[in-house]
Amino acid sequence: MKHGIIWFLHLNRVIFGAKIAFIPLVIAGIRVVPFSPIFFVIWSLCLICVIIAGVSVPLRTPSADAIEHFIEEYESEFEDRHKKAFAERHRQLRLLKLRCYAPGKTLKLKRTLHGRVVYGTLVMLAVAASTDGKWLVRETKSLCSNRPAETEVVRIEEPGKLRVYVTPYHNGNSLLTVDYGDMSIDVFAYDDYHITDFVALLRGDN
Repeated sequence: MKHGIIWFLHLNRVIFGAKIAFIPLVIAGIRVVPFSPIFFVIWSLCLICVIIAGVSVPLRTPSADAIEHFIEEYESEFEDRHKKAFAERHRQLRLLKLRCYAPGKTLKLKRTLHGRVVYGTLVMLAVAASTDGKWLVRETKSLCSNRPAETEVVRIEEPGKLRVYVTPYHNGNSLLTVDYGDMSIDVFAYDDYHITDFVALLRGDN
């Protein structure tokens, strides 16, 4: 997501605070004794606020609602896109998707979004099962930048080599681990019926 790192680093609060603090600081700077130590401190802070506000003008600083909206739209688009692609080639298709998150490779950022922990990388998983096979899809999308998404699709031809583990973590999240061939997945997902149904279809329990 474009400029998402601003939200993850809480810089949107810094920008908002700088804009709010500017006028009170100007008023205080006018009232203090000119060229006194506090005078220079106040006007230095005013200058910092101006710089922060000026730099943020061309940036569209995302809010928590904007982040949530982006995630929900991406999740819906991911499901529609892959369901259509598989349905065109395979019959009696059943596709389940799962929204997950993973820490970034360099910056391991996370924030709480409406009471739930969100990490800097959105990982959408899907298992597609049809009469002629089963596939696992992983798509990663950065929530900190505008980098293109990366997609991997693997056909599960030897179910006996599939390893799936769900480990309770914290704050209602579970660590989902999937290993099959060259694909190794470690992601955090909400511990609810979505992960239960996803794992059951992936393992072939239903």
